[in-house]
Amino acid sequence: MNSFRLQSNPTSTFAYSQLNNTQALLNKNIQRLSSGLRINSAADDTAGSAMATRMTNQIRGMHQANKNSRDANNLLSTAEAGLNDISDLLAQMRELAVQASTDTLNDTDRASIDLEFQSLKGELTRIASVTEHNGMNLLNGTYQTKADGLETEPVSLANTQNTTGAYDQDQPGIAAGSETPADHQRGHWRIQIGADNDIDSQHEFSIMNATDVGLAINDDKVLTVDNARTAVTALDEAIDEVNRERSYLGSEQNKLQFTMSNLSSSINSIETARSNIEDVDYAAEMSDLAKHQILVQSGTAMLAQANMVSQNILQLLSN
Repeated sequence: MNSFRLQSNPTSTFAYSQLNNTQALLNKNIQRLSSGLRINSAADDTAGSAMATRMTNQIRGMHQANKNSRDANNLLSTAEAGLNDISDLLAQMRELAVQASTDTLNDTDRASIDLEFQSLKGELTRIASVTEHNGMNLLNGTYQTKADGLETEPVSLANTQNTTGAYDQDQPGIAAGSETPADHQRGHWRIQIGADNDIDSQHEFSIMNATDVGLAINDDKVLTVDNARTAVTALDEAIDEVNRERSYLGSEQNKLQFTMSNLSSSINSIETARSNIEDVDYAAEMSDLAKHQILVQSGTAMLAQANMVSQNILQLLSN
């Protein structure tokens, strides 16, 4: 025989509890579908949230590293463009030196040629001095060099050129046996090309001093036949050095292009992995949403039905 109680209504309490649980699940469905994320807080998936956060940090670091690589590539392009102009000037200067090397000219002729020769030399140094990237001089002998392995400090150079013009394209610097202090005539840049603080995430390159001093042609003149012939030899060495430098800068640009391509691929892979962890499965979530909507509607109806028990007792008492 069924019993009736006024002090408690277990059926109503159970229905109310179930309705609250279902409503919470429905709210979660709505939150996920509206945000597109399965994990909207750490409470949704503690381990998954931590993994997704780490991946997000890695992705952001890689995006910045990619930008760093593009900036470095632009710097190298600027330097290479300046060297292209300097190469043209060296060719013109060599032509003048060859012209002044013949005995068919007199001293007055050579003096006129030397005026143009010196003017071109001055233009060469001017181009080296105005070739800049983000306020940094690239070719004029003022560089960023490592002070203690971590910090950098500007260094102004004077008469530290390689007297032989020797240069190793694979390892920029001065060949063994050349008369020059260290490789201070080259500027050094360290680029962060990865998201981590390790040696594989950093790339270094250097750029030559392309002024008349750096190319060892600052004292050249064509006032005499001997002067002119000496200048031809010096200019040949300078032209070779500039050509090697342009090849080296081109190889550095190719390295950075590969780095950017690799970073983009890595970013895509990590973004896919993060998506699998934190993104919502819309098909499954829509199915759950429909189910929970039905349960909320039926639960609301059943709660109303359970609450009618007290009314039925009052009606019996009144009869």
